Amino acid sequence: MPLQWTIAHEDRLVVAVATGTITLADMEAYFADLARSGALPYGKIFDITFFDGSTVREVGAAAARMVEYGQSGPVGPLAIVASGELGEEIGRLFSSKARLNRPVGIFADQAAARAWVQAGAGRNEPSVA
Repeated sequence: MPLQWTIAHEDRLVVAVATGTITLADMEAYFADLARSGALPYGKIFDITFFDGSTVREVGAAAARMVEYGQSGPVGPLAIVASGELGEEIGRLFSSKARLNRPVGIFADQAAARAWVQAGAGRNEPSVA
């Protein structure tokens, strides 16, 4: 499965890992599960380190769907884990398209992303680390 995620209700944290080719349908399933599980307000770590970038054109559409879900209530901070120029470009594209009232950060690894989310998710401005 190209997109896998876990929802830790006790930590109010969602960790998703994208590998290979991700489709809009994969993202839809992710968003729907977050909404159904009551996890939209949770902090999120979205790791695209192993995403192959083949569906970059769908990033804007996925971001637009996230905005629709976000209109139903609060959404938690988003830490995007990306490596290399393509990963960082995709992370910035998604965060610029998914304009919601929440902090967004781009990080080189999951440990840094987790520390940021657990520390209160950069209560100020979006960040790149």
